Amino acid sequence: MNAINWKCSDEDARVISEIARKARLASAKHNFIIDQAKTAMDITAWHLNEAPLDLLALCDAKECDLLHDVLGIQRHISRSTGKRKRGNAHLFSPRYTRRAAA
Repeated sequence: MNAINWKCSDEDARVISEIARKARLASAKHNFIIDQAKTAMDITAWHLNEAPLDLLALCDAKECDLLHDVLGIQRHISRSTGKRKRGNAHLFSPRYTRRAAA
């Protein structure tokens, strides 16, 4: 099994931290709590190991879209691989997945 890649740029780490902060605040408004540190780790792992995210757009997203992506990543990520859980390939795709250049 390959190790999870955690090596993101300082700027990506800053934006991911802000996304996790916004997600924590949004979740509290809806009477549930998410762990900000775990959220940042999940987003980082997904971004670097599964599918690159448009981090700046996600950070600026409407609350419902932000929570869709963050909660979906948390539900579908394998924390042992940093990738999508086996068998979940068709179940979830973040709205803010970075699109391939044409």
